[in-house]
Amino acid sequence: MSEAKWASFLREFNDELLADENVSEWLPVEVVESGWLGFPGATAEDLVTLQSRLGVALPPTYLEFLATSNGWHTISWNSIELWPANEVCWLRDYDPEIIRIWTKGEDIPISDEEYFVYGDEQTTISIRPEYLQDMLAISSRDFANQDQLWLNPKVRFEDGEWEAWHFSTEFPGASRFRSFRELMGSERQAARNLRDV
Repeated sequence: MSEAKWASFLREFNDELLADENVSEWLPVEVVESGWLGFPGATAEDLVTLQSRLGVALPPTYLEFLATSNGWHTISWNSIELWPANEVCWLRDYDPEIIRIWTKGEDIPISDEEYFVYGDEQTTISIRPEYLQDMLAISSRDFANQDQLWLNPKVRFEDGEWEAWHFSTEFPGASRFRSFRELMGSERQAARNLRDV
């Protein structure tokens, strides 16, 4: 998705979220009054610095998102906030406890046939805990259900995208997507579903 397409997507998502009283009622007043959940885009230098700090080339749709809006106040009724480039970090540094919890039990192998299922057919419990040590944390944690958004460098696709996870203890496990762009599309649809209940 190009920066122009991200701008359109984010403007529409922004308007939908701010029109939902369940979202807007707990946001800071200045954010609601500004009418914008995003931030100025990251500069090219910001993105080079981020990738240099992490030691990896990040997936294209995530970089394009950051270049369009360097962070995002919320994605739904929960308090998940997408971080700006300077706050993105490895999960092992941000939340080592979640790694410890999910890797302390018996390691049950998950076949590729079971793991590489996306969309409505996937099972959220079918995750590979051994990937957690290398996850990239890109959001804050919602304390109610421990929701977090991660990017998985252990699963990369031919287009340069990394698998993206929405982790939650509510599922439990993770909803997984082929890219950050797919994850954001799903978050937008989930917010619409909540609003329409």
